Amino acid sequence: MDVFIVMILVGIVFIILVMVSGFLQEDEFLTVYECGFDCALESRLSFSFRFFMLAMLFIVFDAEISLMMPLPYLFLFESMIILFVLFMVVLLVGTLYEIFLGSMEWV
Repeated sequence: MDVFIVMILVGIVFIILVMVSGFLQEDEFLTVYECGFDCALESRLSFSFRFFMLAMLFIVFDAEISLMMPLPYLFLFESMIILFVLFMVVLLVGTLYEIFLGSMEWV
């Protein structure tokens, strides 16, 4: 029951924020802040999709590597070695798939 109440409260706050955010769509709020001066550049510069893809790959593989932290403890149980090997196979297949797609190429 507590979770339901929290979800209702979060939903109400979200609806209020969506309604209030429509009032803050002035040009001053949409520009980059540069110490009180007028902006020298546009705030919406294009970025390379390759850098975005590389950042996403870093986050995914970094999370997978952090899951390998309890490995010394898992090696105490023989049944967990199979799970570790399966995890490493999934990690290797994911890496090879990204290399095959060309997501990790810089130039």
